This record gives sequence, C-alpha cells and structure tokens, in this order.
Amino acid sequence: MLRYGCFAGNRMRRLTAGEMTEMALPSVPDWLQYYCDGDDAVRPLRSLSLLDPLRAPGFPDDIKCLLFDDTRGKDGEWIWAKLIQRAADGLFVCRLLNEPLQDFGLHEGDLVHVAVSERGDGLASICVGKAEGGVA
Repeated sequence: MLRYGCFAGNRMRRLTAGEMTEMALPSVPDWLQYYCDGDDAVRPLRSLSLLDPLRAPGFPDDIKCLLFDDTRGKDGEWIWAKLIQRAADGLFVCRLLNEPLQDFGLHEGDLVHVAVSERGDGLASICVGKAEGGVA
C-alpha cells in the first residue's frame, strides 16, 4: 500500500522493454486477452449486463451456476462455468471449469446448458443439463 504523496509529483511514462524484462512482465497483460481475442459468439456476452452479478472478478467469460439433482436428494452445489455461446434467450452453453464435489454425472470440461433468469429475490443461474452437439 502506498500513500498518494509518494508518487503524486512523478511523471508517468511507459516502461522500456528492458524494464519489462527485468520485472518479468508480459508484453501483453493477461487480462487484456478478454478484450482482444475470443470468438464472435462470446464477445456480445461480455457486454450483457444481466450476467454481471454472476461473473468471476477479472474473468468476464466465467459465471457461477448451481448444480442440483432433485431426484437423488443431493445438496445443490455452486460451480464456475465459462460462457461459450448463447443458445436462446436466458439459456447459455458453458464449459464447466472445476470438478463438482458431488456426483451429478457432470465433470470439469463438460459442456452444459445454464438457464439464467431474474427472480423476485435476485438472479437465478442453474445448470439444466449437458449440452449436446458440435459446440467447441
């Protein structure tokens, strides 16, 4: 933590290539990838404000969703999923980013459908099953 007085009178400048190498900084910051690349199906989802409360800080393509199984009596489990594309209004194809602790028949890397809707008590984001088909 620095106090404002430590740097208030200094001029700002770009780091030289040598300074960047010395500090082991990448030529392009890792967070910038979300604004430079990505496929055409994902770009519009980044500006969809409905998803903002679900996003992981610093990772605009990653949202949290609830896994549940009402037929087998398992507790619900929150998991992270990466947005791949919009399938329909309120329905998204996502890739699971971590392995569920319980056996829902879903695993890290699986493609799933996530239904997102506004409810009276907030935003609901629920995995409604595996996504089939040719989504990469």
